Amino acid sequence: MKRATVVGILPAGDASINAPDYLKRPLTDQVFSHYHIEPAIICHAGVNRELARMKEFWSLLAGRRIIVITREAQKIKERLEKEPYKQNIVHALPFHQWQDYRKTIQWMTSHKDSYDVALISCGVNAVVLAERIAALTGKVALDFGKANNIILKGRPN
Repeated sequence: MKRATVVGILPAGDASINAPDYLKRPLTDQVFSHYHIEPAIICHAGVNRELARMKEFWSLLAGRRIIVITREAQKIKERLEKEPYKQNIVHALPFHQWQDYRKTIQWMTSHKDSYDVALISCGVNAVVLAERIAALTGKVALDFGKANNIILKGRPN
């Protein structure tokens, strides 16, 4: 969190994420205070859900070599290669649990010249993976949150 470029947090009282209130902003504030975390740039924690629905986001990625890292890697790859997304998905790495971390980082660093952007959807693991991939490779790595669910169920706006 201390090294992340942008950190997503929920505004106080936000109801957009289905979790008990004490697990949202109050817990974030406690953790940030305890570990002296002061993100330089913050955004709404649900921004990745909105990006998945935005044609502008997908236009921004047009022509980029994208890797997806998620439990349903092949499924999301196939969906993103089709209309309306039409993305250049060059790799799809399955990530099921924390035990996949080391082999994923090793693969990402040894293949860093084969992709431009990593979209990562694997729960809280994505927070750590995105920062490490960006730091070790110099590539854009985005914790894509629950965007996979949105993509697999529907279309962007």
